[in-house]
Amino acid sequence: MRTLFTLLFILLTSYTQSQNIFIRLNGNKAELRQTSGNLIRYIGNNDVVFCDINNEQNYILITTTSGKVELRSSNNNLIRYIGNNNIINARWSGNEIILKTKSGKIEIRTVNNNLIRII
Repeated sequence: MRTLFTLLFILLTSYTQSQNIFIRLNGNKAELRQTSGNLIRYIGNNDVVFCDINNEQNYILITTTSGKVELRSSNNNLIRYIGNNNIINARWSGNEIILKTKSGKIEIRTVNNNLIRII
């Protein structure tokens, strides 16, 4: 019986991880949607100017009107703020985060907000 529950858990986990989702900016709201177009949930607050989701579809970057970048889980839980309050947009590049600042510089950071380099 226990192996049946384990197998069922593995099947459900692999199904939810293989589910294709995308994030859409609608006005100042970020919407997490299935590829069929169904709304899953709203992400962040009503001050979003740019948003991006990583390849594993478990982390979302939200750039706000105040220049803050929020790292959120796909469940909309705030994990941490990334960078300073002078960011124009933030994108994923593999497992690294690319931040474009208002001064025109590019910062490359880890998910833990460690600065890798400035270009």
